[in-house]
Amino acid sequence: MSTFDSSNFKIGPCAVAYQGKLLGATRDGILIAIEGRTVDISCDQSYGQPVKRVVTGQKITITMTMLEVDTNLALLLDDGRITSLTLGADLMSLGGELLLTPVSSTDNVGYRFPNALLERDSDYHLLSTAAHTVTLKFSALADSSGVLVAKVDL
Repeated sequence: MSTFDSSNFKIGPCAVAYQGKLLGATRDGILIAIEGRTVDISCDQSYGQPVKRVVTGQKITITMTMLEVDTNLALLLDDGRITSLTLGADLMSLGGELLLTPVSSTDNVGYRFPNALLERDSDYHLLSTAAHTVTLKFSALADSSGVLVAKVDL
């Protein structure tokens, strides 16, 4: 029987760095959504039932709510504006390293996304009873060696 280890419970915000620049801290935790993409293979002899499921891809999306509003809005703005200049732009060429470091001293594992892409989806929360926040969304792309994400010992 395994024993209970409370150090396995990770709680709290993270410091976020993107393309070597510190973006600040998250309001709370970060959502890392991992979606596997598969295709079922079947044959006539299996009466349409799958005989094999093949992995065709993986999608990792990282969503966070940031406290440093101006720093993070600047990532989405062009000279303080949102314009149509990015229409047709190759966003995949703009990716960079995303590093998530837990603020809690009891958590000694961070996450490194070597080729993360800042998505153009964002929410700016102008709250009346709490600090304003900006929600950022990144997609992890494979780097030249195929790595999407790696754990980092702190």
